[in-house]
Amino acid sequence: MKTRDMALKIAGYASMAVFAFAAVSCGTKKSVVPEHTAETVRPAEVAKKAAANIFDGINAERRINIEAGGLTLGGTMRLVSGEKIWFNVSALGISFARAVFTKDSLMYYEKAKKTAFSGSWNELYDISRMLRIAKYDTVEDLICARPLFALSEGNFSAESAEGSYMFSSRDASSGFGRYVFVDKRTFRIARQMLISPDEKLGLIAEYEYTENDKMPSSVKFSTIGHTEISVKLNFTARKTMLEEFPFRIPSGYSDVRELARAIGVRI
Repeated sequence: MKTRDMALKIAGYASMAVFAFAAVSCGTKKSVVPEHTAETVRPAEVAKKAAANIFDGINAERRINIEAGGLTLGGTMRLVSGEKIWFNVSALGISFARAVFTKDSLMYYEKAKKTAFSGSWNELYDISRMLRIAKYDTVEDLICARPLFALSEGNFSAESAEGSYMFSSRDASSGFGRYVFVDKRTFRIARQMLISPDEKLGLIAEYEYTENDKMPSSVKFSTIGHTEISVKLNFTARKTMLEEFPFRIPSGYSDVRELARAIGVRI
């Protein structure tokens, strides 16, 4: 395969990597919530130990290695906690996609198909039912392995699953179930799940860690539904973060809202 063709093929996964949960539509009838066994534990103690292991830094910069569709991308992620996340995705050393998430908006562009988006989180909600739960805090929590909701005795399931303690809650606005699994041995967040009320759509985030870093060394996102996608982000820590977040959509790119309208999506 020619270098340019390979680079464009790799770059085609860029928007999927930064919008890993955006491609789900309709899906399977199989329940996606694991089976559990009853167990006597102290929920408050589990929640306390888990809180002590959660990344609480103000900012972070990570080199990223993205595995998607059998191909590999590289790049950089910069995060200012509670404010913004910036991605630069590259292939063969050439920048092919960028994205910026903030509290109020999200923007991205990718060079493979020359598509772009700049708008509010609310504009995503008509594209897919999965996106009804999308907001900045959710994205940051999933990337940093912070629990999607406050862990407490009230939302502890009093059960265990696959070596983890499980906490669960339901998002009031979307009806989605939210599940947080705490590893019994390390008391780190091992996995999180977002599951639609009918359990046909979902997103799973699975984490790996190095010994001395509270932020995960990798997170694997897997969608559940008719379109099943797996994207793994591998992180390598950098000691300092550059206070630069360059972003400008090139001229001539297609707005994904227009593409969505062309197939009947109201946005």
